[in-house]
Amino acid sequence: MASQPMRGSDYTPDDIDTLVRQLCKFLHRQHGEHHSVVVDFDVMAVFLMQEMGPKLHIRKIVLLLLQQFESVISPTKKPNTSSPPQTSIQSQLLQAAEAVYTRIQDYDDGLSTSKPFCLRYPTYSAVLEHSKAMQNQCDILPNDRMVVLLDEAGVCVGVGVPPNPASSGRHMKPDIRAKMTLDDTVSTSSWDTLDGAAKSKGMHDLKIKITKKQIDLDELQGYKSLWRTKPFTSLLPNPLRESQNTLDVQAMAKFRNEITYYSKLSLWINKAFLPKAASIAEDAITYLKQHGSDLLRDNLANEKNLIIASRTISVNHQVHTHRDKKNALLFDSACFFGNHNGGEFLLPTLGVAYPGLHGYSFHGPLRILLHGVARFHFPANLHEPPRRYSVAFWSRASSFAAVARDSADRDGKKVKTFSSTCVAQYES
Repeated sequence: MASQPMRGSDYTPDDIDTLVRQLCKFLHRQHGEHHSVVVDFDVMAVFLMQEMGPKLHIRKIVLLLLQQFESVISPTKKPNTSSPPQTSIQSQLLQAAEAVYTRIQDYDDGLSTSKPFCLRYPTYSAVLEHSKAMQNQCDILPNDRMVVLLDEAGVCVGVGVPPNPASSGRHMKPDIRAKMTLDDTVSTSSWDTLDGAAKSKGMHDLKIKITKKQIDLDELQGYKSLWRTKPFTSLLPNPLRESQNTLDVQAMAKFRNEITYYSKLSLWINKAFLPKAASIAEDAITYLKQHGSDLLRDNLANEKNLIIASRTISVNHQVHTHRDKKNALLFDSACFFGNHNGGEFLLPTLGVAYPGLHGYSFHGPLRILLHGVARFHFPANLHEPPRRYSVAFWSRASSFAAVARDSADRDGKKVKTFSSTCVAQYES
């Protein structure tokens, strides 16, 4: 009889190290066979437009930032009206402005024959109109290998990763483990069975529906006759003090342990493609461990990806095209699970879409990139509940900014150790 795969909460540090080694081998093999796609885009220019205003021309934005933050490229002619960057976002804006200025200047000087993206779409309003036009014209990217997306300057703007086929008796396939956990979470009743309990109000069993002649048996113990065939798992008591969101916390704790593979995948994609930014983020987390509250330390001790520890789970939700404005400038991750068809991950500004089927994941600066989900559907002969899950891993920019501010305050405003960088050029 085959042994049951171990629970995620039973993983020892050695088990996690083994999982990470297998993951890194898979990523190394995928990267060796990856497919590069150069998209018509300039991530740094669009970042500037988003931060400064939808109607401002990119030339005006760049010149304003260079002079405001005392760049050697274009110093201001007015004394006492500028200062060096004082915060993380100011440093990121200056870095992006200097990069975009160089590309514009090369075009103006005739060193580049093709007109840059930022001059063809010089305002964010123009970028949005372009994205709307491309929404239904996205090219589907390959699904059999890793895909690396590069903008016109060679900056990596996205990485698509197919499912990992590796599995063993001890380590269940990560995509199957994730789906099983998600299925279990959404199938678990959040109501207890104590008569009169506050959480039980509104259950079918508390109100026996009676027709004109007899009791409606289909409604007596649940919704129709589903209770007869669907197994029910009772809830174990929680001896700790309960709160209103106890069940949510319990579900997220289990999910965190069962998706260790995808947490580590998100972490190592960032360490591989954004090594400097990931290193700065890790230093910020170390700072939090030293100076954070007891609760924060306890929470960090259980996380598998400390720099991108926030998670959002969507079930059968048609996500409209948007961008995640509050996220940090790391690579967020979107992972997909379920028994659906379709549901490609749309990147309309880039003109491409990545497969959104079970086990696939996309990683990129979703604070900047507009993204959404194409229509998905379920097979007609499906004999299990129709489920399409989207799991997003992300981090909040304000968290890292707060660490930088606190560090500067403790050091007498002399040290800016945690001033994070903008997305960097890709080196294969």
